[in-house]
Amino acid sequence: MSNPDKLFTYGYGEGLLSNSMLQAAITCPLKYQKLYVEGIDPQKNGLWFNAAFVGNVVHHAIEHHDHDLEGLKQSVVEQFAHYFGQAIIGRTISLTALVEDAYKVVQKEGEKWGRIYKAPRMTSYWKKNYSGLDTFLEKLDRDAAMVIPGATFEMSYSELFERAMTAVKNWTGLRVADAHRTEIQLRAVMGEGDWAREMVGSIDRIEQRGKGYAMCDYKSGRWGYDIEKVINSDQFYLYDHLMRVNGYGPVVEWVLYDLTTDQCIRIVPNEQIRAAGKARLENNLRYMHQIEQVLKAGVEVPVPAGSSFKTGCPCILSQTGDCNFYVRQENFTSD
Repeated sequence: MSNPDKLFTYGYGEGLLSNSMLQAAITCPLKYQKLYVEGIDPQKNGLWFNAAFVGNVVHHAIEHHDHDLEGLKQSVVEQFAHYFGQAIIGRTISLTALVEDAYKVVQKEGEKWGRIYKAPRMTSYWKKNYSGLDTFLEKLDRDAAMVIPGATFEMSYSELFERAMTAVKNWTGLRVADAHRTEIQLRAVMGEGDWAREMVGSIDRIEQRGKGYAMCDYKSGRWGYDIEKVINSDQFYLYDHLMRVNGYGPVVEWVLYDLTTDQCIRIVPNEQIRAAGKARLENNLRYMHQIEQVLKAGVEVPVPAGSSFKTGCPCILSQTGDCNFYVRQENFTSD
């Protein structure tokens, strides 16, 4: 039985405010209070296997192997073996090869009918011809979960492995240029007066673009991204600002590598985008300061129970042009 360490993450020092902490405060004060004020550990000492785990595995692989596809895949294998042991990973590799071969057969069947199956295992052809593989996968998932007592799986073990492998395979075709720097942690004081805070961020990747730099971020979560989400990304604005004030400028491009959907979104940030980002950040810092004052006073803060932590942004005001926090794609022009 393996004895895994706590899942590795890119953490920050005490007293520093990250974008994820700020987002927690403004969307659900209870989440912020529990995670960052009371310091509870919902990750159960790091034994929580979800999309964030996949992200960490993929980050580590790209940081150390970049354009070497075989090295990337081997890194994923080694990291999974670290947590689940050689016996489980051996079965995983064998079964993955069978599943990939079956996927190809299902896709060829779909081509006969002019179809491209995004989820081959959901087709009737798969269920008729390859249901036995599902049984083996389910057995593998149960055995992998038993390796680590107390672990929680938000998605099955086999899905975790497949998503990580898909991400690194997509990466080699998406990358625009070689890395100039990777995993750069930067900080700067943001805001003014009582609501000023020292903020920090870890930039996944910096690529050179002529006399400037592209700030790049990897995503490997469940949901896809579009241009408008990147234009109005609080994370991208914060990291853009951190790069510029720390001498890593000029920042001439924002790049989101969506490794799940196999797409690369590239934005040339202009003053319109930066002005909206600055307005959002300062507004959110002021709001967070108010929340902290309420929490210190022991007063219960409103919690958006059942809202799935959605803030309702963008709303109709972003469409009418009456909101200075949001930039619509059709109104965006490069400088």
